[in-house]
Amino acid sequence: MYFYTHFCYDNDDNVVDIVIIVMPRWDVHFNPRVNVNEPEIITLVERSHALAAVIKGIPLTPRVQNQIARLNIIRAVQGTTGIEGTELSEDEVERIIASPASKPVLSRGRSREEQEVRNADELMHFIADLLARKPDTVLSEELVRKFHEITTQKIDYSNNESGHYRNHGVTAGGYSALPAASVPQLMQQFTQWFNSGERTLWDPIVRAVVAHFYVVSIHPFGDGNGRTSRGVESFLLFKADVNSRGFYSLANYYYRNRSEYVRLLDYVRFESEGILRHS
Repeated sequence: MYFYTHFCYDNDDNVVDIVIIVMPRWDVHFNPRVNVNEPEIITLVERSHALAAVIKGIPLTPRVQNQIARLNIIRAVQGTTGIEGTELSEDEVERIIASPASKPVLSRGRSREEQEVRNADELMHFIADLLARKPDTVLSEELVRKFHEITTQKIDYSNNESGHYRNHGVTAGGYSALPAASVPQLMQQFTQWFNSGERTLWDPIVRAVVAHFYVVSIHPFGDGNGRTSRGVESFLLFKADVNSRGFYSLANYYYRNRSEYVRLLDYVRFESEGILRHS
């Protein structure tokens, strides 16, 4: 458990109340209970691959193909930023993506929101371009930090340094991440664990979800952890060619089911004893 002290002040800055807030802390470990041979998981994974194959097999003109790929990116950007509270319409996201950075689309008071969209869009293209050049790229600490650098660049988040691990404690909703001093070792352990042993034999969809869960649970950065972890997931799905006509991300689905998304993250941490599946 993590105890957080909140002081309440009156109009004269006198302390009038002290509230002790208890926040759960998950001791990150790398022995999750993932039964990839469970009938339900096998069925869902096979259905996903079958649907992707059918969709990719539909003949489309290059123009329509490009339109669908663009729509996928717009919705992925809208979803991953929306989960963090940046509420933008598809039209706003599309106009931001289509305009150069020198020509702002939103009002000055919404410049941070606009930059978050531009960063999320840049990350999608960075992943696609990287895998086009180096399709065998593995998930590494360096790559995760690069994703974070792109995600948070040009934005003055408090206590955040783009591309660098945090040096302070962080919380996310009702969850408290482990101390900053443990982050380098945890990230090293995670990438070594993820790229060795039976994990390399798991279906790419399972691997992507597992990686997402661990990065967001370690919470290695001062800000942008959710977007970075969803970028990791998107990278692994795109690498495995699990997509429907262009870049593919689950971010829009999480955005439309945000409460359930957050609930299940905490369910695995605190209730399921490490069983990585839904309840």
